[in-house]
Amino acid sequence: LYFTAYQQDLGSELWETDGTVGGTKLFKEILNGMDGGIPFLLPNLKFNTAQGWPIHQGAVFYFMFGLPANGGVELWKSDGTVAGTVKVKVIKTIDNDFGNLSYVYTSAGLYFSVDDGVHGDELWKSDGTAAGTSLLINLNPNAAEGSEISFFPFPVNNKYVFTATNGDNEFKWDLYHLDGNLVTLPMKLGEFTVRKQGADAQLSWATIQEENSKDFLVQRSTNGIDFTTIGSVLAAGNSSVKRMYSFTDKQLPSHTGIIYYRLLLQDKDGKKVASPVRTLNSKEEKGWAVQINGNPVRDQLNLVLTGVEKEARLNVHDASGKVVKAMVVAPNTAQPKVDLNDAKAGVYLLTVTVGEETKTVRFVKQ
Repeated sequence: LYFTAYQQDLGSELWETDGTVGGTKLFKEILNGMDGGIPFLLPNLKFNTAQGWPIHQGAVFYFMFGLPANGGVELWKSDGTVAGTVKVKVIKTIDNDFGNLSYVYTSAGLYFSVDDGVHGDELWKSDGTAAGTSLLINLNPNAAEGSEISFFPFPVNNKYVFTATNGDNEFKWDLYHLDGNLVTLPMKLGEFTVRKQGADAQLSWATIQEENSKDFLVQRSTNGIDFTTIGSVLAAGNSSVKRMYSFTDKQLPSHTGIIYYRLLLQDKDGKKVASPVRTLNSKEEKGWAVQINGNPVRDQLNLVLTGVEKEARLNVHDASGKVVKAMVVAPNTAQPKVDLNDAKAGVYLLTVTVGEETKTVRFVKQ
């Protein structure tokens, strides 16, 4: 059995036991000294035996390691030997908070949620190598806390089920599953937005990187479950720079209410990955709305204002509540921009006031 234990001279480290006093000892000291950090084991629980949940049966197990003094978070793996207990990848360097850590082991690798300091709690995958450890999908790109993933502890019909929120409703979580054989395309999707434009729906998205990409299938649903392909957009093929894409849905269904959209990213080898789902309310609604186009934000905050027919006052607040940026935009300004070059990295709150009404949106500055 491998476990984390505290000893006065060593701090918290990895220990092992064979069930005897003599066989209960330090397994490996990750960092020397009393303040060596905190290992957080991810045991490979198995539910197919009445004898218990064996943690290690000749296979690799993983653990998170929080460095002292808010030094960061690392993913480690072990094959049950001291020499085979090694660091896989540095997840973040700004603090040692794992976030809402949840995970499952599959035949394709370890799927886990972790806060990387940029996206909040989002879904990652690791095959035990640094190159094969990366963010798999950013389900809730418009929230600093991420999608708050929580895995079921056992597979159902060979599906690995988890709950998460994609941000479309602050009071409701969604149900997702992995099939254990997911692939990560060498194509990284950036922002993806859907907004109403007259009688049409305007979809816009960006890629940060493309390799061997083929196209994007645009899909629509009226229930969020059954999606139909309504068009396609050719991809660049290979690109290492940001590329923008768009699609106009000119055949909105007569269904009045929420319409769901997603993209299927395809490469030339036939592999597909679905994007996060975006929603659009097809009902004509009074009032106004504000949306951030791209979150996290780098140097410039790009906004989308809809239904704003009066002067709007914009304020950007830091974590302490201090206003670090303020500006006034003219009536009917659809896409104002706020320069954040001088702002430090962190979580901010945008307030937009039109008349007597104020709306707020949180975002992350990289």
